Amino acid sequence: MTDGNDGDTGAVSGVVTTSTYEARAIGVHPAMGIMKAAQLAPDAYRLPMDFDSYHHYSRLFTAAVRRFTDQASTRSTST
Repeated sequence: MTDGNDGDTGAVSGVVTTSTYEARAIGVHPAMGIMKAAQLAPDAYRLPMDFDSYHHYSRLFTAAVRRFTDQASTRSTST
């Protein structure tokens, strides 16, 4: 899960960006609010989101795949 701790008040906001099969089995899923997810899975690990790194490696992966085929397209698989 990722959260948006604001640093000033300690308030936590944000949404789940991905979840394991185990988390999904107890009702935690992508796009769910962090607070609700924390109620359902109080022992879950919340990891900070690093969108810049994700974007960088996503582009590298896509470029590598496209060296082999022009039939590839980008889509999300976390829904």
